[in-house]
Amino acid sequence: MEEGSYSLPLLQARDLATEFSRTVQYAHVERLPRKEPHMGDTWYRGQSSAVAPAAPGGAIHDFGDGVYLTSSKDVADLYARTRVSSGGGQIQVLKIDINRSELGRVLDLGTDPRWNRFLRQPVIPGRADRTPEALIRMANENYGRLFEQFLQQNNIRIQDYDVVIGPEFVRGGSQLCILHRNGQPSPLATRINARLQPIEPVVTPNEEVPTVPGRALAQQSRVQGIVGNQAAMMLLGQLLGAGIQFIGDIGIRRQVQQKLSTTHAADIQAILSRGDGVLVIISMQEWEQPDDNGMRARTLLEVYIQGDPTQAIALTNWQTIPKLLAGPAKGWRKFEQYFWIDPSR
Repeated sequence: MEEGSYSLPLLQARDLATEFSRTVQYAHVERLPRKEPHMGDTWYRGQSSAVAPAAPGGAIHDFGDGVYLTSSKDVADLYARTRVSSGGGQIQVLKIDINRSELGRVLDLGTDPRWNRFLRQPVIPGRADRTPEALIRMANENYGRLFEQFLQQNNIRIQDYDVVIGPEFVRGGSQLCILHRNGQPSPLATRINARLQPIEPVVTPNEEVPTVPGRALAQQSRVQGIVGNQAAMMLLGQLLGAGIQFIGDIGIRRQVQQKLSTTHAADIQAILSRGDGVLVIISMQEWEQPDDNGMRARTLLEVYIQGDPTQAIALTNWQTIPKLLAGPAKGWRKFEQYFWIDPSR
């Protein structure tokens, strides 16, 4: 449904040692039962109470116009928050259990060998990094166009199907599209919509992103800069320390502060010097299943920043502009936490 660009950081020997120790420390979790992804069990939809579904032809979709569901509750929550950020209203995360037999004629890309071959065939001969899958991961806008190309190459008439199921390369999980008929929701989509039930959202509408004052740091950025400026670096460290207090894990807090003070310091300086604020995105993963004591291990995936005039714009841009992000390991689930450096306070 969406994504863009990401450069993988080089791992230092110390980082590799840390990851190895984590693997050993949490190895006992593998004895716990794992729920593997299962096509056609529980599906979710994220929406806003104030935003109507896109009109036929009014938006770019991966498989064409239709009613879309996701296999991931976290992904549904993310789409709901995105729609609320841009159109207002209340977060609505809906859930439904669907038997595969009631979906009618299904084009399941996950089990279709033609799709798997298509994804791995280089678009440019000899360029293994320019496969359809790689192009989709670089820019999700390519998904719909490449899906149409796949249909044409394999003489597949989409009109012969009621549902398409396939991977969601951007946010993770799988997506299910109940295809429109003659530009309108199909009878199957109407029945499915009527059975969707609300569930408790992962993030409540009233939750606010923590804010730290950044006026003094913004002034330092414009006058002397941050990088190489001992006073500014100390001020940045204090701000970051205050901004990440909500992270309970001390080890993760230290990792986040270290990344922001080194890897992202120059970019933070550039954003603040032009008068914009900085949205800090802390991407983490945790066990899908708790251990025998009900605890879930957590680790840091990556730290990102987004610079924009306001917190609302930054959050919307972060959640809607395509980008390629680090994903969770098998048996783990991904989530994000944020804080905002406000240059006006």
